[in-house]
Amino acid sequence: LVGTPSMDAIGRHLARELDVRTKTRVARVEPSDGKYILHADEGRALGEFDSVLWNCPPAQTAALVPNGCGWAGELTKVVMQPCWGMMMAFH
Repeated sequence: LVGTPSMDAIGRHLARELDVRTKTRVARVEPSDGKYILHADEGRALGEFDSVLWNCPPAQTAALVPNGCGWAGELTKVVMQPCWGMMMAFH
C-alpha cells in the first residue's frame, strides 16, 4: 500500500474514529483481569485496554511483554534481516 499524499495517510484514515495519542512512549504493560494497563515513561497510566498490538521489533517487544505470556519466549528466536526499500517514479 502507498499512502497519499504521504505514508501516514493510511494510519490517519484507519484511526479517524479512534482516540490516538502521539508522542507518548509506552514503558510498561501490566496485565489486569484479562485486560492490559499501559504506562508511559514517567509512570503515568495511559488507560486500560482489551488488547495490545505489538508493532515494534522483537527485542523492543520482549522488553514490554508482561511476565507469564506464553509466547514471549518465541521473540528470542526471531532473526531480523535488514533490507533497503526504494520507490521510484519516472515521468
